[in-house]
Amino acid sequence: MSRDSHFSEFNDSGHTTRLERRFLGWRCPFLGVVARELLQEYQARNTSQDRVDLRDIALVLPGRRALRRLTTHLVLEAERRKIVLFPPKMLTVGALPELLLSPPADSEKAPPLARMVSWIAALQQLPPDLQKALLPFPPASQSVIDWVSTAQELDQLHLDLAAAGLSMSDAALRLGRMVSIDERRWQALSQAQREYHSTLKKAGLFDLDLNLLRLFSADPEQADNTYSEDLNFAASGPSTICLISTIDLPLQLKKLLSLSRKSIVTMIHAPEEHRDGFDDFGCLNSEYWGEFALNIREEELHFVYRSEDQISLIAEIITRTKGAGFSSEEITVGVSESPLIPLLESELSEKNLRVHTAEGVPVVGTSPFELLRRLFAFVRSRSVRDLGTLLRHPDFAAWFVSQYPEDNRFRLDGSEFASLLDNYQSQHLQHIVYDEMPGTPSEKNLITSLVAVLDQLLQRVTLCASWRDFAEMISSFLLEVYVLFTNRREKVSQKQIVDACAAIRDELDQLAMLAQLGSLTFSATEAFSLLEEGLKTRDVPKPPNGDAIEVLGWLELLLDDGAVVIVSGLNEEYLPGNVDINPFLPDSMREHLGLPDNAHRYARDLYILAALRESRDLCCLISAQRALTGEPLTLSRLALAGEERSVASRLDLFYSRRAYSAVVESESDDGVNFLMPPPPNTKGVVITNLSVTAFRSYLRCPYRFYLQYVLKLRSESDQLYEMEPNLFGNLLHEVLNRFGRTKEACLTEPERIAGVLDKLLNQVVAEQFGCLCLPAVRLQIEQARERLNLFARWQADWVKEGWVIEQTERSFGRDNLFFENERGDNIGVSGRIDRIDRNRATGELAVFDYKSGDKPLPPDKVHRKKGEWVDLQLPLYYLMLEKEQPGINPCLGYINLSADVNATSLQWAKWSIEELQEAETVAKQVVNDVSMCRFWPPRDLGLGYDDFAVICGRQSFGQEEELEE
Repeated sequence: MSRDSHFSEFNDSGHTTRLERRFLGWRCPFLGVVARELLQEYQARNTSQDRVDLRDIALVLPGRRALRRLTTHLVLEAERRKIVLFPPKMLTVGALPELLLSPPADSEKAPPLARMVSWIAALQQLPPDLQKALLPFPPASQSVIDWVSTAQELDQLHLDLAAAGLSMSDAALRLGRMVSIDERRWQALSQAQREYHSTLKKAGLFDLDLNLLRLFSADPEQADNTYSEDLNFAASGPSTICLISTIDLPLQLKKLLSLSRKSIVTMIHAPEEHRDGFDDFGCLNSEYWGEFALNIREEELHFVYRSEDQISLIAEIITRTKGAGFSSEEITVGVSESPLIPLLESELSEKNLRVHTAEGVPVVGTSPFELLRRLFAFVRSRSVRDLGTLLRHPDFAAWFVSQYPEDNRFRLDGSEFASLLDNYQSQHLQHIVYDEMPGTPSEKNLITSLVAVLDQLLQRVTLCASWRDFAEMISSFLLEVYVLFTNRREKVSQKQIVDACAAIRDELDQLAMLAQLGSLTFSATEAFSLLEEGLKTRDVPKPPNGDAIEVLGWLELLLDDGAVVIVSGLNEEYLPGNVDINPFLPDSMREHLGLPDNAHRYARDLYILAALRESRDLCCLISAQRALTGEPLTLSRLALAGEERSVASRLDLFYSRRAYSAVVESESDDGVNFLMPPPPNTKGVVITNLSVTAFRSYLRCPYRFYLQYVLKLRSESDQLYEMEPNLFGNLLHEVLNRFGRTKEACLTEPERIAGVLDKLLNQVVAEQFGCLCLPAVRLQIEQARERLNLFARWQADWVKEGWVIEQTERSFGRDNLFFENERGDNIGVSGRIDRIDRNRATGELAVFDYKSGDKPLPPDKVHRKKGEWVDLQLPLYYLMLEKEQPGINPCLGYINLSADVNATSLQWAKWSIEELQEAETVAKQVVNDVSMCRFWPPRDLGLGYDDFAVICGRQSFGQEEELEE
């Protein structure tokens, strides 16, 4: 270690500030070295060697994790030395101003939400000409939420400039001397900042960054003293400020430190030979590090083909490293591509490698906030779809059940409400929730009960008249939900819920403060949107995971303790990446104003990589050729900061085809990824009856039959936007069923038949869909009307030929048709015939099934494929009627309800007696196999839409099948 101490004189204040730099080297992880240095120095100063008093020191670090790690090192070092430790004050860089300054009298620091809303007020108060100069297309409404994104951009611009000691007008003045600028736009920015300041001041709030601009008022270039307010340095507090690896202090803080009359000690993670790479405060010299030659060894670099291949490679490196004697706590994984973190965490855990991600769980991803998000989505839309999503939240569902009076409470688990609502919606396809929804009496009872409880909740939401009312309502609602139900959760989950609720409550307190900012109008959904914006940058910590490998972001790696570091994502797109572009301040302007730019970002990341390589026993750097999205990536410039010969070698390796790939493609013979499904468990299965359509299911795939008819599995969706084919067909079936039972069924005038069908359609639609169904359903209803008009023409001609409808929707069961299995048991067959007609002149009987597909197929193509029976619907109808009336020999056919005017309306099944006898043999075999529980193996005879594709290890393919029942 070496020290570099000097004093700086400041004539404007007449005092001296002592600045000292200490270079602690980079041969090992830094925080352990810092702890030893501090305790060694202060133990030597104390007269009593058994104690060390650090209470007069403030240790300043870049982040919270580094604070926690250094605290641990200080405690362990004190234990090793067997001394009593009086700990120092420890804080992050962002808390420095509040340590050094006393807040303005009679004023309160503006929280982030208040700042954002103040910017919105400032934007809305700009004169129209200045507003248009700033925003060519400003939001049309005064709704708070419509202005949020612009307010956030202005706030970030304000923070960036203030960190360099510049107001908006200061920046405009400086830029105007060097480059051509849009003067009108910068005038608008300056005016908006003054309005912002005025709004906060009237509310008794202050923006510390604006107040700190007074520090720069002596600079002749600074012309704007609008924000000069009294600054008072705190009379008490630590006498020494120790800056630990603070490589990126803004100019504003450097000035504040230099005026603070404190002793400033900077501990630098580098040997003294790099003294020119740091300024007096230990911040990086971008020019020095930007030209630093980083000669990475070839064995440190690893190239993979796909981004996800990095995970398998990381697992291999960890396994080898642990085999070499390193523990999990000594290994750290750094991830610069943030979407990779959850995949890495999941897959390493599957490989029995315990990991802990320092990145917390975003508050907006926790259960309490997700509940609020779903609630306000429903408040905004009142749609049935959003209601279903809300009911699927387990915490809301449990609270929902608790709201019913004890004497009227549903005997249901909360989760069942969502399933019941899905079933209801699949039949009625309602757009929004309202009082008189259609359905059966039992369905209406369910919906009415749902609406009653929801209306009470929505009334609480919509009656909020102020920001404070809204904050109190949300807080009390969360308290109701989680006081009731957190006792059902594991302790870890409870802590996350408590932390999330605390963060939400803190943000709600900020919302309540917005009342001080004046009479900005808002709705409940706008207030929630502001709450969400405020919480987007907050997270709750993940629980510790024992002896686990740490997974960190790039900037956290520098002050980590691991002896082994594995860095993924060494690609230009992630490292060094680019400074976030503010639309009001491009990179060229940032350079002119002395703000951190892309060159500085490169220098910073090159230094970090150099320090990592020097201070770790093993450093592995991984670069991928393709991103998670499949897009090509480029090798980071950080890997090319060396000799030209090694650079060429690295580029050759990166772009070669020898890159590591962990994915092994495996496909079945038909090209579909295949995973063998679990065999059926038939213990206790007894089947005594089969529906007509069940025969088709078994013939196509015995295993899928088992899933559908034995396990009763089915697919459900809450994302229905229109009638599915079966529901559309059922609508037509019901209209034609009612038509067949009217006296008008014997009419021969197409127009009169069409009129009757039209009225019946309106009747069925009113009963099933009410008046507020989904928009696409209304269009489908009109399409059904067109098909019925075409049917009316055919029906009139059919009656003229002497045919009359004898029965519609004729049901039959085991008393009408059954087969005997090999044990001698009778297995019944049930079904429903759409229509039976009789010719008045000849006495012939015709059995029909309605088909509503767009491309009608003849019966033989539906029932047989390559000479094999795959469907027995019409033959079973024939067998039932023959058993009932032997020798009747009915004709079989389809009545097609296609929208195609050229399609054949009537298609006959032209099977011989022998073919029908063959179908009967197949039916008997199916009955026997099913009753004997023969459901294996799976088969595939060209399935269309497959509800069980995932279970059966196949992707669904082809088109959805047409309605058959």
